[in-house]
Amino acid sequence: GLYYIEVTKNGCTSSDSIYIYKSGVNVFMPNAFTPDGDGLNDVFKPVSSEPLQDFSLIILNRAGEVIFESTNSDIGWNGKYNSILLNNGVYVWKMVYTAYSHQKADKVEKMGTVTLLR
Repeated sequence: GLYYIEVTKNGCTSSDSIYIYKSGVNVFMPNAFTPDGDGLNDVFKPVSSEPLQDFSLIILNRAGEVIFESTNSDIGWNGKYNSILLNNGVYVWKMVYTAYSHQKADKVEKMGTVTLLR
């Protein structure tokens, strides 16, 4: 947005303005979560400064099996597979989304790991 400032000191006034624009979407993925039902860090999902478009998230176990999929960034993984809470461990995730900046669309692919702690 466009911001203005005006300063008056000893009867003299000076003013200026600056335009600040946001470049891209900031997305954070936690590296651990605790699906223990206490209402804190119970679901693994992205934290984003903007809604994510064309979103997909998959979680894989050590054998490379897909144990969770979502196409809605508001719906995360609760640590379960086939309604059974999985054991503590490290799981691989892959996320794809479209980021819009300066009227340009960029496909973003990210991969990482998350530790499930109970």
